[in-house]
Amino acid sequence: MFNIKYIIALSSVKGGVGKSTLTTNLALAMNIKGYKVGLLDADISGSSQAKILGIKKNIFINNNLLIQPIPYYGLKVMSMGFIVKKQTKAIIWRGPIISKFLLNLFNNTNWGTLDYLFIDMPPGTADLSLTLLNNIKLSGVIIITTPQEISLLGAFKAINMFKKIKIPIIGLIENMSSYTCTFCGYSKSIFYNKYIKILKKYKIKKLGCFPLHKYICDKSPILISKPNSKISKLFKYITTILERTIAQLVRALR
Repeated sequence: MFNIKYIIALSSVKGGVGKSTLTTNLALAMNIKGYKVGLLDADISGSSQAKILGIKKNIFINNNLLIQPIPYYGLKVMSMGFIVKKQTKAIIWRGPIISKFLLNLFNNTNWGTLDYLFIDMPPGTADLSLTLLNNIKLSGVIIITTPQEISLLGAFKAINMFKKIKIPIIGLIENMSSYTCTFCGYSKSIFYNKYIKILKKYKIKKLGCFPLHKYICDKSPILISKPNSKISKLFKYITTILERTIAQLVRALR
């Protein structure tokens, strides 16, 4: 039905850390390199990719009963936000229904041939996450955190979950690590960077740190609005690390 070479999940367990925004930009950065890339918004009840990308289209089902993903600057994107008419509408479904719907969204989307599929994971370690992890073979996962203690606690939980089910952890990204002034460029850390404890304890690779910056929070993804900015170049650099890490994991499994 479709052929996907590598599937990469981005997880934080806790919401509100900018995981969806980072997922979008990493997928775009990989696409800019010439790869065929898809993006699945797996947070059914809290989908945000349609809003981040500014897409207001509804999905189309072809004659083979496959859902056509929405194209965005070369990406193939699928999100619950393309199905509900209003993005503010609450999805009031029980766990088993949401889990079944997520698998249908993955299996029935016409992804075609992809080099990479990035999955914007739902928060938590319960039904929805486990359904996805037990039914979709991931190549690896990237952990997203912010410097606050509560966010780091979520990162610890995410790491333990993926280690328990033996999914390779590609590395960790710290978001909102500092505040950067748009006018003068001055940068200041708001919280102490305690993510270093995670790196040492679990021997996880640091992929990068992103500041709390207006350009990242703008409506259009920074890879589109500011493709030559330092932040955009950091996203592209992280994809280079991602390429190398995936290649190492593949060699290790041979």
